[in-house]
Amino acid sequence: MKQQAEMESMMAEYGPACSQLGYAMNSDPWRDCVLQQAQRGGRSGVSTSIFGGIGSGGRGSGIGIGIGIGR
Repeated sequence: MKQQAEMESMMAEYGPACSQLGYAMNSDPWRDCVLQQAQRGGRSGVSTSIFGGIGSGGRGSGIGIGIGIGR
């Protein structure tokens, strides 16, 4: 829960600037921009991963989003 709160804080803080730079809100490039801005602003060790199993030969499908903070 702490990691999710940290990510939401970064999105609130840096998201508007990334939107003004032309990135579509909540898109992968927008999230990358948020992370880059956070790292420049003194936050580091934040990573996100997006993975999916769509078209996995009948073994199910889905998309998951993982957010992690660490160093």
